[in-house]
Amino acid sequence: MQIILSLVIGVSVGTAARLIAPSKDPGGLSVLVLLGIVGSVVATFLSCTFNLCSIDHIGLRVLTSFLGSGVIVSSYRCFPARPLE
Repeated sequence: MQIILSLVIGVSVGTAARLIAPSKDPGGLSVLVLLGIVGSVVATFLSCTFNLCSIDHIGLRVLTSFLGSGVIVSSYRCFPARPLE
């Protein structure tokens, strides 16, 4: 259940990032969605490492998943691979 929730949150954050701030990213929507999924899964893993993934803390787990995917996607958007010309 945790992985499915992480995947859904990652897809939604990646898609929202593309819709909120469209730009000419080299990878497009697919890269943002993959980065959102990676960030969400990593945040879920870290929250379970610190014993926050019990059923009592579902809100906290969702929040950390959103924050993790948001950090990864915004880092990708803020630091371009190529220098701006």
